[in-house]
Amino acid sequence: MRLAELDVVNDCLSTLGETPLNSIQTDHPLVAGALKLLREANSRVQAQGWWFNREEVELQPDAMTGHIALPADFLSVDPSVRDQRYTERGRRLYDLDRQSVTFESKVTVAIIRLIPFRDLPWAAQDLIRSATTLRFVESYDADELRIQQVRLDYQEAYRTCNTEHTRFVQPNLLSGGGVGRRRGAIRVTGGYPTRGLRRY
Repeated sequence: MRLAELDVVNDCLSTLGETPLNSIQTDHPLVAGALKLLREANSRVQAQGWWFNREEVELQPDAMTGHIALPADFLSVDPSVRDQRYTERGRRLYDLDRQSVTFESKVTVAIIRLIPFRDLPWAAQDLIRSATTLRFVESYDADELRIQQVRLDYQEAYRTCNTEHTRFVQPNLLSGGGVGRRRGAIRVTGGYPTRGLRRY
């Protein structure tokens, strides 16, 4: 079953015993806060880099400036590609080795994109829903038992999404799949996941 923003908002409201809404356009005092947390969770979760939002793209420098503009939905350069020392500087690609935003030829780089919530795979939607709800109950002073229940739901959603990711990238592990290697260090705690000494 696909999730919509309204489903996430209603999930947040249910933790406080609120009646479900029929539309996110409803004049309810908690809707704006829930949507803000949803946008934040969507960006934070996707910034970790998953099977559905990591792509290798070919970027062409501007003929006049030599600058490479990054896509509008760009989140970051995938750091797992060890021979690519690129990052972002002012929405332009930056070469860390040359310390320059100027390029003489096109480059192929692995990037992590921000995908609209409605277009995500269900496992990713469910993880973002759980992450949003967890932040919501922590922000609006729900009782401790309810917070613990939501935290457990988040951890289960993370395991499910990570299992799907691992299943998808498994064939690439022996052929240099950097994202797959990073996933091996995952451990889940309360709130968002940690990865031992490795962090996104």
